[in-house]
Amino acid sequence: MSDTIEVMAGPKANVKCTFDGETLELVGYTAEIVRLPVADVNVKRKKRPEKDGGQVFYFLSRLLTSRVELYLQPAAVADMDTLVDALLAAGAGTF
Repeated sequence: MSDTIEVMAGPKANVKCTFDGETLELVGYTAEIVRLPVADVNVKRKKRPEKDGGQVFYFLSRLLTSRVELYLQPAAVADMDTLVDALLAAGAGTF
């Protein structure tokens, strides 16, 4: 993978999700930057979209104490689908 994929998530698009082919980086989710190696990431998409057309994605890692739950506004869902596909192709799991 040669390009970095960036998606803005959160109810106010305040969480920056970046994937460079090896590491998923979350900026704005906590006070610190969260960096998760792709081999330690599991991802899941909520089965039903939200009432406003948005979507929730979950990221789980043994490096975190709880799962990361990110809401995507309807306009950003396609970009997150691209990021999730890249994560899965690079070796991330599902749960």
